[in-house]
Amino acid sequence: MSWRLVGVGVFSAVTAACSTPLKNADRQAVKLGPTHSAVNTCATLVPIAAQTTAGGIAEEQAWLARRYPGAIKLREQVTDCDGRPVDRVTIRHEGKDMTILFDISSYFGKVGEDDLDDLLDG
Repeated sequence: MSWRLVGVGVFSAVTAACSTPLKNADRQAVKLGPTHSAVNTCATLVPIAAQTTAGGIAEEQAWLARRYPGAIKLREQVTDCDGRPVDRVTIRHEGKDMTILFDISSYFGKVGEDDLDDLLDG
């Protein structure tokens, strides 16, 4: 069994167990403290077009690296925005905390061909 498959399985299990829907107040703003500078809302989700969990994670990481180089991921939570699965990622960049909401509906809960190959290879 590859480490990638183990990592994806653990990520999926943990995030599914921690999944909670965003409340109306959370959709407008999330107060994380005095350094908090930006929050996405359900209306401004970052689309992720991947077809597999591994691809989705890679797209999120690439997007964050392009937009916020050197940022530190503080927390991550799978939640719900108007019925769509969303990955809520809080980062610290240049001393400011910010939350980005990724629309992960294209791949969340789906298993792709590469994931199946890894699973069958054991």
